[in-house]
Amino acid sequence: MYRQHFGLTHCPLGKQTKKLWDDGTLARLSQRFEWLLQSPGIGLLTGEPGVGKTAWIRQLTQSLNPHHYQLIYQAETDFGRLEIYRQLAIELGLEPAFRRAQLW
Repeated sequence: MYRQHFGLTHCPLGKQTKKLWDDGTLARLSQRFEWLLQSPGIGLLTGEPGVGKTAWIRQLTQSLNPHHYQLIYQAETDFGRLEIYRQLAIELGLEPAFRRAQLW
């Protein structure tokens, strides 16, 4: 309804948005992401709410080959490290252990 009212063809802030607003930050993040793809390990993106972390990750990862890269998205921030380990184990297809040392 709002799209018709404002004459928009698509939702400007929706998940299907193809072009993100860039103030120069996306170029730096893209360089770091490319470096991360070439380096073995785990990447972590943090930032204030509403700055576009999820939109940026969606845009960069949509072209990744799922046979070469495994993307795990954990948006919940209200849990402890044991729960993070448990969720990572589940996402990696492992049976989570009950003791922290075994889980790690």
